[in-house]
Amino acid sequence: MKIKIGKGFFPIFFSSLSLFSLYLVSRSIVILSVFLIFCFLLVASLFQAFLLRREKCEVNIKDVKAGEKFLVYETPKINIKIDKCKNFKEAIFSSFVKVEEIKKARDKVSISAKLLFNSSGEYDIISGNIFQSSIFDVFRLEKSFERELAIKVLPQTLVWIVRGLRLLGLASSGKTSYFEVTYLREGIALIPNVRSGEYIRNRFFEPGDVPKRIDWKSSMKNLRLIIREYGENPHGSVMLLVDYTCAGLRNCDLLASSILSISQLIYEEGINDIQLYENDSSKVMRFDSPLKLLGYLTGKILEKKIVPVEDMKLHEYVYPLTLQELYEILSRFYKGSLLIDEKGEKLSSSSDTAIFVSNIFHDPSRILDLISRIKRYNAVVITPDSPWKDEVDIEDAYRIFTSYSLAKKKIEKLGVKVISWKGLEK
Repeated sequence: MKIKIGKGFFPIFFSSLSLFSLYLVSRSIVILSVFLIFCFLLVASLFQAFLLRREKCEVNIKDVKAGEKFLVYETPKINIKIDKCKNFKEAIFSSFVKVEEIKKARDKVSISAKLLFNSSGEYDIISGNIFQSSIFDVFRLEKSFERELAIKVLPQTLVWIVRGLRLLGLASSGKTSYFEVTYLREGIALIPNVRSGEYIRNRFFEPGDVPKRIDWKSSMKNLRLIIREYGENPHGSVMLLVDYTCAGLRNCDLLASSILSISQLIYEEGINDIQLYENDSSKVMRFDSPLKLLGYLTGKILEKKIVPVEDMKLHEYVYPLTLQELYEILSRFYKGSLLIDEKGEKLSSSSDTAIFVSNIFHDPSRILDLISRIKRYNAVVITPDSPWKDEVDIEDAYRIFTSYSLAKKKIEKLGVKVISWKGLEK
């Protein structure tokens, strides 16, 4: 517990000093009386703050149960009850708690809030500080608290992997956990209705639409091509370039989900001529079936552990298969795919559209060089949104923000559209 100066301290303190100075000049009894009243307020407020130290504010978390699971983009509501807390002034909570409403009634406080998860993982504790104020908020008493939360937040990559496995016929369709029934069966059906609010969806593609009019952001979320203006037929060949480099739970989750989303979009649209370039190995492959591409990229995301498999609890959704058996089955989907080039020098010039999924602030010179080679193919770059949000240190966050902003400007100067992928939003 700490006693701190409140907002009312300085007005009373400086008023007291001014009154005392006036009294020394005028020797007025009235001014002296007012001065003594102000001094009494300071002493009485300090005494009240010491009395408040003896009281313990009881904090309880309602509406969220220990062991509950949520997807990272969900915003569950909680109710925080604070009892036996006289003269409550304010409360500050963990960064992932956003207060929406505070109701006070004598020594009881009810706070409505929602949880905003930055990344997946275990959220075990809600901590914070409660402030009680003395008369006229001259002094404040700060009390720290910690309460068990014990909830599991799952990455959105899990949604895309389970959906991909179901398209491949591999996800469990028998008895499933409550979480899957609630969020992955019904939730998948709701994905076409998710909107980020940054792009206006006009309509689904029709024969005769121009590829450059595709709204990739809306298309990835709807898993169907969305057109903003009329043009030529978008069905043709696609050049997909992927860079698996990432850092941080949030950044890696967004990267993995964007790769899986675009592969599922290609599958849904039935595009059969796909060229895949992997930036880390410079390997170029050609797929004659979107099913093969989907199996290959799903396996790659799992194999590289861009999002740790243990964080996704994936075994719950592929049972009775083991993870090793799943990897082996996925590898069969893309057997026979043609390896064009191991050095990445033979990027096809026949593709109608080039899609590059990458963290643009990692090795920007190489990425810019690659983009300059593909920009003539109606290219679009998809990159995880706000990669600096994983950083705790403000200097590291600013460094990443600067690198990201500069790389984005340079790419746009090349005439290539950059889409910031925020993932699913509830």
